[in-house]
Amino acid sequence: MKRLYVVFLVVLLLLGLFSCGLRIPEKAPEKVSVKYTKYLEFPITTFNFKAGDLLENILKGIEGGPFKVLKENPIKLTYATEVSYSPGTILKDVKQQIENNLLNFGESFSFKLDTEGFLAELSGTLPLPQMPTQAQESVIDISEVAINNLTLAENVPIVIGPNESLLLSDLLTVLPFDEANFKEAKIELTFTGTGGWNFGVIIDGVERPLNTTIALFIKKSSSLVLKNKTSNTVSGNITLKLTNLKLNYFKNLKVSDVTSDGKIAINIPSQNIRITSGDWYLKLGGKIKNTLDIPGFSGMIKQTLNLMSGRINLGSQSANSLLLEVPVNEVYFKVGDGIQLSGNIELSGTVSADFRDRKPKVTIEPDVTLKAVKNFEFTVTVPKPDIVQSISFTNDSGYMVVDFDGLTLKEATTTFGETIKDSKVKVSFKGVSLPKDIVVVLEGDITSETISYEANIPEGQTIKIANAVVDSSLVADKKINIEYPIPEIIKTIVNSLDANIVVKIKYKIKGISGLSMNISSNFFDSGTGNVTFNDTNGTEQEHTISANKTINFSTFNKFELNIEPSLSGNITLSNVDLAEGAYLIFTPEISTFEVSNVSLKGQNYEFDELASIDLDQIFTGDAEFLKDFDYDISAVVKVDITNSDIPITVELDASGTKITITKGEEKDIGNIIEDFIKQGGVMKIGAKIQTGDGILNENSEIIFGMNFNIPFSLTAKDKDVKVASGPVEQDLSTLKQVADIVKKADLKFKIWNNTTGLNVRVKLKKGSTEILSTDISTIDPVISLTKEQLQQLGEGGVSYEILVPKDQNLSLNYNGLLQMAPYIAVELNVATEVKLK
Repeated sequence: MKRLYVVFLVVLLLLGLFSCGLRIPEKAPEKVSVKYTKYLEFPITTFNFKAGDLLENILKGIEGGPFKVLKENPIKLTYATEVSYSPGTILKDVKQQIENNLLNFGESFSFKLDTEGFLAELSGTLPLPQMPTQAQESVIDISEVAINNLTLAENVPIVIGPNESLLLSDLLTVLPFDEANFKEAKIELTFTGTGGWNFGVIIDGVERPLNTTIALFIKKSSSLVLKNKTSNTVSGNITLKLTNLKLNYFKNLKVSDVTSDGKIAINIPSQNIRITSGDWYLKLGGKIKNTLDIPGFSGMIKQTLNLMSGRINLGSQSANSLLLEVPVNEVYFKVGDGIQLSGNIELSGTVSADFRDRKPKVTIEPDVTLKAVKNFEFTVTVPKPDIVQSISFTNDSGYMVVDFDGLTLKEATTTFGETIKDSKVKVSFKGVSLPKDIVVVLEGDITSETISYEANIPEGQTIKIANAVVDSSLVADKKINIEYPIPEIIKTIVNSLDANIVVKIKYKIKGISGLSMNISSNFFDSGTGNVTFNDTNGTEQEHTISANKTINFSTFNKFELNIEPSLSGNITLSNVDLAEGAYLIFTPEISTFEVSNVSLKGQNYEFDELASIDLDQIFTGDAEFLKDFDYDISAVVKVDITNSDIPITVELDASGTKITITKGEEKDIGNIIEDFIKQGGVMKIGAKIQTGDGILNENSEIIFGMNFNIPFSLTAKDKDVKVASGPVEQDLSTLKQVADIVKKADLKFKIWNNTTGLNVRVKLKKGSTEILSTDISTIDPVISLTKEQLQQLGEGGVSYEILVPKDQNLSLNYNGLLQMAPYIAVELNVATEVKLK
């Protein structure tokens, strides 16, 4: 019937064709003409220039030298140095030695027994502990879950022939999960009936032992077979149970079917968050985050977390998710007790989990801030001033008050001269001898992460020094000993000079007398000897040490200055009001340091290599074409001696090219450096400096400087610059053969990336005859080729040239690119005949 239906359709189709006027040939043609288009490609070359690579080449070329590279637009290579030498610089090290020693002397020798000094000791920051922020991770020690026994069949009637099996897979539909892995299980089978008792329970093709603990993987979709291992027909009832069950994997477990209360309970391991040791109390604000990681978990969960510190409840919270945040109750607890965390997890409903390879984890993350402290104790040591042997205060001395920033004080107990309990920190100096510790125990609210404090003396309070002994031996240790040898270089180039040096020792003394200083020097001749410094009653006075003389370096070999203070004996201060104070303040300084009339010896100095650069490292590979551009290089060298008639000459040696520069002259050797760029090799710059005899005045200055600036801002000034050239390796003879059937021929570019801003000229040549010359500046250039050009290219011996046309400018920035891969693309009209017989 089907065959007749197909024949019927063919007949209808033929009738339709004839009815439309179509004529079907009597026989098939012997041949057919076919026309199609064929596409050919002929690669010419590839070129890849990156300014970033040029920069790397520059860095290699100047490695270890003084040149620097600036990643500007354009890239620049720079070198700058200037040596300035004046009379003042000749003895600058001497001046520095004196200044440093005078500064150290003034700082170490001076001391104050006044309010300012003691207030400084009572300022700082409160040493509060850092609140814990580190996450703590722990493992929940659970590898299985115990569930109730499962009854698969109870008193189910069976009849099984001798050595035959009975399929009981339908019994597994009562399983309360889709699949599960029992870490421990027992299969219990009971039978009442006739025919004997020797059964095998086969699950998923594997016979399982009965009435013994085994590991068991089972699904609702598993196969369950009961095999009769006897030669008799058995008939009766069976009961099949799974008992002593411990799961370590379960999928879609109905918890209500396997536990008495419909829940699986898991304890969260207890953890302790330590803050610091101590018996003081604090309040915290913020929260503690608890994150559970249960492998393979899905379903309903409830976790509860409790926060305790000792017996103090710091918070409790529950959540039906793996993430729980517990707000911390703002109540006081002992800091040394830390925070203890405990909790539990309840799984209910339909759940999944997998403990086979990894146990669950819990991560605790504190996010808390310190809100308040109570019974917080901190200690501040008030030292004895270095220059004082002993110091004590009168029994009627008052107190200082310590103010806090970042702490709202509620109550404080302060122990120093006496114990004062108050709403402020009051530091009593009554009968105190130093050194001594101030002990403060306070309570207050924290308002800032950092708590600073400083002291003041409130109005109406007087603090008096009962006795203070200034030890004469301590004074004697504070002395100056300067011994500075004159460097050989100075003695070599300088005959003599005039030096005018004035040192002023400014001082204020109150309450101390009998101080003297023995001042000696091989240079200073005024203000030396044994000098007495009397009590100035707090007003500033000064003592001057000076000299204005000629130093002859043929005999003056070192500079010496010694200042040794002494006291006539120990000084005892009594009943001194701290507000008025007793003090000894020295601020010595150089007020005048003048050098003039420097008599120089004529000298010759040779510097073999001031700078060097390996140009072959820079202009190499695809960057070699840059050598043929014209550069705008500034390389100025100058030498001068101002305000002096001393002659000076510099002879530069630029890799064999000598340039002479005389006093007051500047020369630009940029053209010489440009020539070296074009030639290549290593360019080295050395110098010889020659000076004559003469005098440098105080305002004279010797200057020698070089300032090179080589920007990669280039010009093809006089001619086209050849970027790349070479023979076309590709066989182009096919072009001559197909020239007559070419539909279309173009010079195209597989790669064209030009971010330099240049127009590029591409030439194809045969010998000296140009076949093609075209300038390219477009984004995706295409150049049409004529039949004649194709025939010439097909004759072979073709070379290519890539050029930058004359008068083009190039400014290379770090991201500049010039990449190209030209090729000839040809489309052919091809016609052929295909024989069919």
